[in-house]
Amino acid sequence: MPSPSYCLLILSTMSTPEALRPGRQTHAAKHYVTIRQAVEEHPFLTERWLRRAVAEKRVPYAKAGGILLFALEDIDQFVEARRVEPVP
Repeated sequence: MPSPSYCLLILSTMSTPEALRPGRQTHAAKHYVTIRQAVEEHPFLTERWLRRAVAEKRVPYAKAGGILLFALEDIDQFVEARRVEPVP
């Protein structure tokens, strides 16, 4: 079992804001949504298509506790990258 002083060190490190930790880069926080929320936000996507795209590793996602999470910005970029321009 870890000593109490080690636990306090871990807790104090966890509560320190990222910007104050030396040697750490701060990134803009992304807003993650579940698969159903992503489908509600993008009505042209279906849950089935999104799950298949995850299985084929075609869309960026995160997995926490068995739940698929998507950044809406990533889905927007994925869709925009597949945009087809009309022929003049």
